[in-house]
Formats: sequence, structure tokens, C-alpha cells
Amino acid sequence: MEIYYYFRESWTRWKVLGNDSRLTEPIVAGFGIARFDVPVLFSRSLKHEIADPTKLYDTYFKLRPFDLSVAAATIVPETKYPKVLAPVSQNWAVKHLIGKTERKPSGTTVWELYEQGNYEKIAERTRTEVEIAKRVYSNLLRIRNKRGNKDGNVQS
Repeated sequence: MEIYYYFRESWTRWKVLGNDSRLTEPIVAGFGIARFDVPVLFSRSLKHEIADPTKLYDTYFKLRPFDLSVAAATIVPETKYPKVLAPVSQNWAVKHLIGKTERKPSGTTVWELYEQGNYEKIAERTRTEVEIAKRVYSNLLRIRNKRGNKDGNVQS
């Protein structure tokens, strides 16, 4: 429920401050965020009847998702399929954008932790993943801004 209220509050803040040219509608950034996280938040909120289905839909599916796997695809070297422009794995993006080589275990390990009741380990993993996503996002923003000139055009 707290997650839903956080996003509702984000929408309210945007509506109040929306005339500020430095703001956009609320953005969610992460690896596979639109493909996995947002739909899961919606379906779990719907299942638990957190709010009216229309409000849930508007809250989650009108967010502006920014998938770091897609964003990194144009700047992270691809060796396995160099002739295909496709999203890169989280491990590959993290390795090339922040230099972290420790591989993230499969998300299915969370299911095992949940079945064991090990919620603190899930929370710890989530905090780590959020911090990594924030670092990747910041690096992508820095790279983008370094490439653009003051007119907003990309320099070659």
C-alpha cells in the first residue's frame, strides 16, 4: 500500500508543480521496469484491492518507464550479438557502466527467499538493486549530457 501512496503522491506533486519546465510526469527507472515491475505492482495492488482499478491503472501505467537495459544498449559494447540492437542484460550494463563485475543472481532466488520467510534478505537485495540502478541511471545521464552541446544536439 505504501508503494501505491508514494506514486499517488508523486502524481499529486507533479500536478501542483507541473508548470516547472524542469519536471516531467513521474518517471520510474530500472532494468525491465515496464515489462516486469510496473505490471506486478499493478496486479498485486489490484489483487489486494488497494484502490479503485481505474486509479491503480492511472497511477502505474501512466508513469514514464525508463528501461536501463534499453538505454544502455546503444553505448555498452555487445560482443555476443553485435549485429542486433537489443536490450542488454543487467549484469552486462552494470559491468560496463559502473565496473561492478559481481553477477546478480537470478530473480527466481527471491521466490525461494519468500517461501523461507526471509523477508530481510529480500529487502537487502532490493536496496542493493535500487542503488545499482541509481548509479547506472546517473552514469547514463552523465554520458548523455557530456555528448550533447548547449543547443541539445548530440556531438559526433
